Amino acid sequence: MLQGRAGTRRVAGAWLWPQVMDWCLARDLAIFASSDAHWPIDFMYDRARGERRDMTLVLARSRDLEAVREAIRARRTLACFGGTLWGKEPWLRELARASLDLRFPPPSGIPSRLRYSLLAANRSSLELRVKLAAPGAAFPEREFRVPPGPATAVPFDLRPEGRALRSLDLTITVVNLFSGLDRPLVLEAKLELPR
Repeated sequence: MLQGRAGTRRVAGAWLWPQVMDWCLARDLAIFASSDAHWPIDFMYDRARGERRDMTLVLARSRDLEAVREAIRARRTLACFGGTLWGKEPWLRELARASLDLRFPPPSGIPSRLRYSLLAANRSSLELRVKLAAPGAAFPEREFRVPPGPATAVPFDLRPEGRALRSLDLTITVVNLFSGLDRPLVLEAKLELPR
């Protein structure tokens, strides 16, 4: 960084972000994403397929210029691009906790063969992709897309050792929220099982 400069540009194009993510975080920089568009924006993104231009989320306390300046100086920013969000873990964690609403509906099926599911609703405007795990439960190995809006149902089975459980200790890996290279956000939640 040059003497007297308040910032530096370390990436031009989404293909370089893996090289600079940890560099920016290690230096405690406010993180930004922008489109640097030289073409009309509709030529660069296919909005019909859900693509969005790159943007910076500024976590300001209010909607005024001084609050935005304060948030940038305090480095409360997240970069959003290519369906991912990256930045400091505390801000990602707060955003994910405020966005994800997880609950268990009553099981379906006959008593000897109950079927369980988890309903995951997303209150944000960014699609979240999650993987789920819990001792005593068998969730599918794949990731689940949780789009904004109504809940997505995620089926799972209780293992024999989990049949007596009253709650599940969930580990939720949000695979498109990163606090560093190869460091997706991991959340923990304890949810009561319906009976």
